[in-house]
Amino acid sequence: MAIVLNAGKYLYEDIALELEGAASITKAEWQLGDARSEVDFWSLGLYGVYIWRVNNLSIKPRIGLVYENIQSTIRQISLIDKADIALSGGIGLTYNFGQNYAIYSNFTKFEDDINHLTFGAEYRF
Repeated sequence: MAIVLNAGKYLYEDIALELEGAASITKAEWQLGDARSEVDFWSLGLYGVYIWRVNNLSIKPRIGLVYENIQSTIRQISLIDKADIALSGGIGLTYNFGQNYAIYSNFTKFEDDINHLTFGAEYRF
């Protein structure tokens, strides 16, 4: 699980910039042989977004650059300690309930490192 904060600004009617920060609040885990691995990460990304509107639904493909910091351990031994800038992309869906309120979901992929699926509520001002 992670917490994700997103802020955006329309540049034109259908094109926007989004700034997104994500940080894990629980460590992802997987079994590697007889050892359990834990992954901790945080990221900060800037995305170009195209907004395709169909009634109250918006489909938002996006692409950008993200600074990612990933740490993985097995039995307190560091396997991965990576911090770099990566290409990131994804797609989002937003359903508008009114002029200022919406719910959304985004799928984002950071190169071959991390995939995340987010859900949230949005208020525009």
